[in-house]
Amino acid sequence: MKTFKRFAAALLLVCLLAGHFSLTSVEAAPPKTTGLKFVGWYDEKCTKPVIKWSAVRGAQKYEVRYMYTDNSNIKNVYTTSTIGYLSGFQSNRIYKVMVRALTVSKGKITSRGRWSDMIYTMPVPFNITPTAAGSTEKAGIKFKWSQVRGSNGYYIYMATSPNGKWYQVKATTKQGSTTATVTKINGISFRKNKNYYYRIITRKVVNGKVRVSPLPSRSYYEGSVSWN
Repeated sequence: MKTFKRFAAALLLVCLLAGHFSLTSVEAAPPKTTGLKFVGWYDEKCTKPVIKWSAVRGAQKYEVRYMYTDNSNIKNVYTTSTIGYLSGFQSNRIYKVMVRALTVSKGKITSRGRWSDMIYTMPVPFNITPTAAGSTEKAGIKFKWSQVRGSNGYYIYMATSPNGKWYQVKATTKQGSTTATVTKINGISFRKNKNYYYRIITRKVVNGKVRVSPLPSRSYYEGSVSWN
């Protein structure tokens, strides 16, 4: 009789463990989300970033979290797609974004995967004003623009044609820098009665690597300036 009781207890324990492992396997969290990328901006004001990521097997929904670069002002949105069209971003600020996969049952979240690696949505600076740096074209052009919060400086590019070759003519590496003077393009001083096109790109250093804001197209420019 004692042997039978021991056998029955052991059998019950095995059943309970089997049920536990079966339940665990059903509710196992999905794997880490990968392939997260900042595609670009849906609008010219840089308030609606577009992101995408790789599909996660077994996920019924995704949680997208975005915040300021100092980890404040955290917000979450949910989607069933692997492309996120976000909105309400400030056009003068860099945001951090990450995504994780979710499993859902009867309208409730049952498990959460690991967060993806962080990406940054980076707007271009606005209110760019070019002015003469001196009385002659050799003095160059002074640029002024609005600060992008969370940046580590900017790159200034210029060209003589929007569809031509663009040259990096200046780089600033200070977070608060909003002015720079350019005296030459490709080693050549500016000339009178000639149009010069410009664009300024936001830069941010993350783990020793420089990241820059994407451009809508190769020929994109923010304005032109000329000496008369």
